[in-house]
Amino acid sequence: VLTMCVRHVYDTYLSVQMGNMLWTNERRRREITYYDRRCEVEDMSTRNVADLLIPSNYTAEDCVHHMMVHGASMYPDLLSADTADELRRYVLKRNSELSDKDAISVIENEQRWSFGIGANDDPIVAKALREIATNSLLVSALDGIAGDDPAVIEMTA
Repeated sequence: VLTMCVRHVYDTYLSVQMGNMLWTNERRRREITYYDRRCEVEDMSTRNVADLLIPSNYTAEDCVHHMMVHGASMYPDLLSADTADELRRYVLKRNSELSDKDAISVIENEQRWSFGIGANDDPIVAKALREIATNSLLVSALDGIAGDDPAVIEMTA
């Protein structure tokens, strides 16, 4: 009986996950995620992008709950207006200078292109990162979502 149970767990869960760990270019082109999760239309928490915005009166606890419900949250005004404008100008300038060698492969990349921006590439990048990293609501929410002092390795804008 134990052997049958172990075999069932292996066949049903472990072997599936082992296959999912092999991330190939073919899988990158056709799949959204690297893990085995079927997402159906009824799994969507909203069809209105405004529902993903964090209201100005939210506490960190509210933000954590929001993320657990929707799986995504948008924090308005993380950057000052001046920083956002200057960063936008920098990104547009970088976009105009990019070549194919600068591209980073992304999932579902037919209409997307990604490129890295280092914290030291331009003073505006460091300023923007500092504004984000010192936003007390965001920092507290990230602590609640990912544990104390989480490491953020990627941000998308």
